[in-house]
Amino acid sequence: MEPVATKLPAAFGSTAALVVACISLLVQTSPLTCFMRAIAAFVVFSAFGIVIRYLLADAAGQSKTAKEGPDEDDEDFENIAPGTSVDELLMEEE
Repeated sequence: MEPVATKLPAAFGSTAALVVACISLLVQTSPLTCFMRAIAAFVVFSAFGIVIRYLLADAAGQSKTAKEGPDEDDEDFENIAPGTSVDELLMEEE
């Protein structure tokens, strides 16, 4: 979910700005008005995307804390003694 969540503000803002700019050009508003409307749409929908991104990140964080106990792989890495060679670690795994 992370790769999608980080792009939400830019995606929402860009899409909204494009739609608003196209509609404003179709109704023949002045270029300055069209530009200002597109910027306003970008800012508003980017802010909406930021809120959604944080909600998704919070939901992902809660699901990670809801797990019972740490992963087995995490425990193995925490118990590796400094100076242990890779060969020794591979022999232990087999």
